[in-house]
Amino acid sequence: MEFLNRTQTIKAINLIRQAGAKLDERVHQVACSGLAHYAENADTTALSLLVKAMPKSGRTNALKYWITQHANVRWDSKAGPDKTGFYVKAVAGAEVVVDLDHAIEHPFWEKKDTEQSVFNAESRVKSFITAFTKAVMEGKISKEDAKKAQEAIDAGFASITA
Repeated sequence: MEFLNRTQTIKAINLIRQAGAKLDERVHQVACSGLAHYAENADTTALSLLVKAMPKSGRTNALKYWITQHANVRWDSKAGPDKTGFYVKAVAGAEVVVDLDHAIEHPFWEKKDTEQSVFNAESRVKSFITAFTKAVMEGKISKEDAKKAQEAIDAGFASITA
């Protein structure tokens, strides 16, 4: 890597600022267009591809959160064409709902880092079950301990839903 001198660094910073502002507007335009397309066609492809196209320095998690706040969709690691990575997926059996006006007025970068990120209970439970099952199958957890854990989980859920 070649280091820049002070003048070159300041010039590069100004170019980054300009390019960043243009990229922000472009991402917002594409994100809102993706929401509009989802509203009209129940197709989440554009939203998934946008998230996958985000640069490493972009606020991808803020974008994902913003999408779920403006459309009744969820993130699913198995929903994409290649069954890898995270893709946005319509909520099964639900009517398509999109708050496009709010989305247009409030770009994803307005999300504060202190705001709650998306919590997908179903995904978390499935992930736990998969990992727990693997641990039992590999002999890392005995079947007796697995049974005790299941009873504890059942009791915990019973207390929540009571």
